[in-house]
This record gives sequence, structure tokens and C-alpha cells, in this order.
Amino acid sequence: MDISADEIAMIANAEAPRHRKRARAYNFRKPRLLSQDQLRLLNHVHSSFARDISVYLSAQLRSIVEMSLVTVEQVHYSEYVESTQAPSALYVMESEGQATRMILEYDPRLVLYTVEKLFGGHGSFQAEPREISQIEQRVMARVVERTYRGLEAAWEPIFPLHLSTSSFETDAEFVQVIPGTEPAVVASFEVGLGEHRAVLRICYPYIVIERMLGRAGIRQMLSRQTEPVDPDVKQAYEDTLRKTEVEVKAELGRTHLSIQDILDLSEGDVVALDRKISEPIHVVVGNIPQFRAMVGRAGTRKALRVLEVIENAKDDTDEQDESHE
Repeated sequence: MDISADEIAMIANAEAPRHRKRARAYNFRKPRLLSQDQLRLLNHVHSSFARDISVYLSAQLRSIVEMSLVTVEQVHYSEYVESTQAPSALYVMESEGQATRMILEYDPRLVLYTVEKLFGGHGSFQAEPREISQIEQRVMARVVERTYRGLEAAWEPIFPLHLSTSSFETDAEFVQVIPGTEPAVVASFEVGLGEHRAVLRICYPYIVIERMLGRAGIRQMLSRQTEPVDPDVKQAYEDTLRKTEVEVKAELGRTHLSIQDILDLSEGDVVALDRKISEPIHVVVGNIPQFRAMVGRAGTRKALRVLEVIENAKDDTDEQDESHE
């Protein structure tokens, strides 16, 4: 078969079929430095830390504190500084043998709540944070030291840390542990105190994380992630719950009085309640009615005989508010 000159030229100039490769986006300004294995390890370390501090704070504050890891992410240090509101409670940490410092950031509202509880108060949660006074810093120092010990324990299988406070600051603008363009790793936690939520964060310069994460350590920690919950941690939770003190009170009854009625009360006056003597009363735990009971005596002491547990009990203060509407 004869092929013309034009056909030969067409064949010669034809491109061979190419397999198109999908382009992968790469951020040169913010390269991804942490592998998936490293992220899993960091999540494991900080989840363990969160469980430990939950148990400790629950025992110290005599109430249930739920602390959980929200995220571990790589950011520029300047991004971390910009995301930190002032006033804050920033504990600049240093570890023996390491030149680079790290930051433990406590929500100032959590600090004030903790200090008030340690002084025996009920613990008020402020809507707007304020600066921490020097006295409050001293009271909080013991809690911060225990937080360091928890972080050291979480890192212990990977890298030994010996943490101490280098300085305390209320504004991240004055904390320059690394240049703003350098990468950092931030672990963010949510601390639940009943209906209130607070934040705790740890900021590591990436060069510290790079030094701390060894390959052997990664394999060791990842192998543990499939294990069940540590029985010691579970037992610690149970022990904390058993030791937690709550207010228990027996409510004989209620009534509504005007301010004038209260002012007119004098010794010997009788106030009628909404419950008969023969009717069971509520036993309130915290602000929640938990039991119905009968009033009586055990020997020479006043006592209660529990008749039943109240299912789906609601906060007692809510019921009072509804009754006034």
C-alpha cells in the first residue's frame, strides 16, 4: 500500500496518547509537615492528657468536669497569636534540656471559676473574661503544676518532659516563643463545667514536635490505640465520682409570700405549705429532685425513708421559675 507524503507527515507529527496525571495542590506558604501517623499519635497523647486532667479537676472542684480534645492542627505561630483573645492566661512553659518554649493557655473564665471553687465558693462563670490578679495566679499555680505533670505523663512513652513555668502573660502579643512565620502545632480542648464551656490550648513550636516524635515512639503509641480504655483511668473516674460531695436537702414544702407578708412575719407565726404531713416530700440533690421520701425518726434523730426514685427529674430551679410565670 502506497502512503502519500502528506500522510507520512501527519503520522510523524501525531502525538502519542498520554495518560493525564491529576495535579495535586500544594501550599508552599504553609506546607503540611505532619503525617497522618504523627497526627494520630498527637491525638492519642492529648486525649490521654484530657482524661487525666478531667479526673483531677473533678476531684479538686468537687463537681464533674468533662475535658475533651477538639483538634490538633498545624498553624503559623502568628495565626495562633491572632486567635488568642486578651486578657488570657498564658503560661509560658520550658522543659529541662530544651531551648524552645511552649505555651499552656487557660481560659481566664476557667481560672476564675477554679480559684473561687478552691476557696470554697459555688463557682461563678463570668460571661466576659478579666485579667487574673497576682493572688489568683498564686492560687492557680498548684493546678497549673498538676497540669504540667499530666502533660509529662501523656508524653512519657514518647519523649521525657520536665516542665516548669518560665513566665505568665495575659496578652499573646507579648509572647514570642518563635517568629510569627514559623509553624506551630496547637492542641485545643473543650472543658465542660455543667452548662458552661471553656477552652484550654497548648501551643508547641513545630521544631519541638519534630524533636519529640520518634519513629519508635510512633509505632509504640499507635499499637496502643486499639487497646480498651485503661482500667486505671476508669477506676480513677469512679473513685472521683464516689468522693464528689453534693448538697442533699429534704424539702418539706413550698409556699408563695409577698414581700409585705415576709416583712410582717414574727416569731410564732405559722406558714402553711403546699404539702400535707402525710404526703411524701422531695429529696433534692444539687438542684434536682431525685427521690420521694417520708419524714420520720431513727432513734433520737430525724430521718427519711426513701419511697421511690424520681425518673426524668428536672432542675429544681427551672420548676420554680415556671411556677412564678
